[in-house]
Amino acid sequence: MEVTPKTLADVKGNSAISYEGKVQLLEIAQVPDAHVNEFKSIEKFKIFNTNNLWVNLKVIKRLVEADALKMEIITNPKEINGPEDLSG
Repeated sequence: MEVTPKTLADVKGNSAISYEGKVQLLEIAQVPDAHVNEFKSIEKFKIFNTNNLWVNLKVIKRLVEADALKMEIITNPKEINGPEDLSG
C-alpha cells in the first residue's frame, strides 16, 4: 500500500494503523462519531493511504485459488440525492 504524509486536505480519507499486531486500513466510515475529530488529526494519524496498491498478481491468483484470502468488507453508505436515492 502506498502512503504519504497526511495533510489537512486528507482528513476525510483513510490511514494505515497497527491493530492486534497487523497493519490495517482504517476508513473514516469505521470511526465512531465520538472519535472522528481524533481520526482527522494529522498529529495522531500521520500517514494517508493514496489508494495505490502494489501487488504480485501471481501470488494473489494462488491465494484466491487456495481460498486463503480473508478480507473484511468496509461499508461506506453514500447519499446521492437524499437518503431515499441510494441506488447510484
